[in-house]
Amino acid sequence: MCAGLLSPPAAGHEKGFPEKTLKLAFPEAEGFTVKKRAISRSEAELVERTSGSKLQQNDLDLAVYIALGRDGATGRRRSLGMVLILDANGPQGLIDMAVAFNADKTVRKVVITKNENDKRIESPAFLDQFKGKGLTDALELGKDISFNGDLRAAQEVARTVKRGLYLIDLVFKQ
Repeated sequence: MCAGLLSPPAAGHEKGFPEKTLKLAFPEAEGFTVKKRAISRSEAELVERTSGSKLQQNDLDLAVYIALGRDGATGRRRSLGMVLILDANGPQGLIDMAVAFNADKTVRKVVITKNENDKRIESPAFLDQFKGKGLTDALELGKDISFNGDLRAAQEVARTVKRGLYLIDLVFKQ
């Protein structure tokens, strides 16, 4: 389908339903439901061009995990946000990550679940800089994101978060 566009699939994800990873992104969630969305060739090309990040094989049959919880005022069940499980190819190898989004499609949290690169990309000092960022934020190292380590690994994380923002926007177009 999009063979020329795709990076090879990564093998670092949790097997089956990724509840452990999802709970890292939304610890207060009472449960999760999944929304599947096939990404077309033209959509894949657009996401790659605008995000600067190559789609991975699992991005084509995208699984968006909806975190469910209770509204504090009414006690009714509601969506807390969404999570994408994304792969990246860092300079030393695989970076497996979960990117959690708020209902307004801004980044809530980034969790690195597997990393064969500079371990500093897993630090809260680095990952917390993505919180609150949205589609219109540049996510550029040295400008709105700082990192003291292997810049290639950090750049790959930033590009992958940006790819996630474009994918979430694509799935939840208003």
